[in-house]
Amino acid sequence: MTTDPQAIEFSLYAFLKLYVYGSAGRPANAPPSDSSTRRSFSARRIHRLLTLAQRGGRQFTDFYDISSYFVRTRLENLNHGTALIQTGRGLRRSITYQWNETIDPSTRRSYDGLRRLLGERVTLAYDVFRLVDAFGTNPFGRDQFLAVFRAQRDRFVERRWYKIATSVPSSSVQFTHFLLDRLGELVRAGLVEAAGPSLRLTRKGEEVHHWMELFLYSAQFVPRDPSQVSPSN
Repeated sequence: MTTDPQAIEFSLYAFLKLYVYGSAGRPANAPPSDSSTRRSFSARRIHRLLTLAQRGGRQFTDFYDISSYFVRTRLENLNHGTALIQTGRGLRRSITYQWNETIDPSTRRSYDGLRRLLGERVTLAYDVFRLVDAFGTNPFGRDQFLAVFRAQRDRFVERRWYKIATSVPSSSVQFTHFLLDRLGELVRAGLVEAAGPSLRLTRKGEEVHHWMELFLYSAQFVPRDPSQVSPSN
């Protein structure tokens, strides 16, 4: 599994990991179990989850209007016996995969930290992760925000994938409206705030990034001082 945040396989890994931990329903202090990793799915299932997330307002920004063919191909790329292993064929002969990482208590605590701050909107954490990767904790402008996600989409939807991956290019009015709505969601969630003419992460946004980074890299749980996060943020 690639650890490069700019790679689409990393984004897909992040989506799958959030899905697996969100559906595991295991307490943070539960011992790891082999059965906790046995969650099988197909590209059709993952594409359906992405589509339902879009309709339910929990869209993963990197996968806005992505085709099932694109998901299927990227799952094949991610299938190296680390995060995913190929298990066989499912309905209509579709390839099925199994999550191959053990759900460990430390990473579970990180996921629970995200749920505590974001509730059902844990997908917003990946936007925060993307913003910190681009700007650190420095202020940024609205146009810079748009440029980050447009550039990421341009990397995802290469010329050879265009219209096979999506019919919505990064420069389209449709995608721009989606990004501006997403920015509004980040503000309403208390993750981003105005800093004069610019924008910046709030303390809550920095806390979300802390948990998301630990979660994505399965890093050791590190307690933080709750007083660092303002309830209003």
